[in-house]
Amino acid sequence: MMVVRHSRGRPLDVERIHLLTFPETDRAFRVHVEAAVASLGDRPLVAEARRDVEALVRAAYPLAGVFVRDRVTEATPTDVTLSAYRDGRGPSRTVDEGWSIDPSLPRFEIDESGTYVGANAAAADLVGVPVGEIVGSMIGRFTRHEADPAAGLRAFEVLAQEGLLESTAVVVRPDGTESAVDYRITASPEGTHVMTMRVIANAR
Repeated sequence: MMVVRHSRGRPLDVERIHLLTFPETDRAFRVHVEAAVASLGDRPLVAEARRDVEALVRAAYPLAGVFVRDRVTEATPTDVTLSAYRDGRGPSRTVDEGWSIDPSLPRFEIDESGTYVGANAAAADLVGVPVGEIVGSMIGRFTRHEADPAAGLRAFEVLAQEGLLESTAVVVRPDGTESAVDYRITASPEGTHVMTMRVIANAR
């Protein structure tokens, strides 16, 4: 079993870290945080490691903040609480319901392997490449993410299990310009997945 060392020197199972992620409904964000925590291996979960976890998460979520608090009790003498905030510490940004049905928004079609198999003109405008260049690319090619793409692929597995994934991302165009976006991925009747994006106008 993989363990890390508590700040007081006692062993701590990674599985016993009390992990809180905000917003609670963002399963993709949680998967990225879990992957960052698992990357600690046997390192202590103290200030330096917290910063490393935060840096990994910020590769995909630039506003994220990660905080560690001891949670020591007689019943759980080795537990700590790790809180991760996607939009920075404080209330999460609210997202209006039903935004993704707008037909003018960028849309991508993705197969079960995570490969883009279709896109509309708005999607091409957003990522800055022709539709023909989008098709055949793997999901994550046009967004910021960790050096190891495993977290993003695990998030896609969550989608396969639950049929819905909603989160935020940062699109990076070939010229280096970036745009923060909301995205929503749902299963389609054809057996593929449809991802709709919209630019966050007032991203912090």
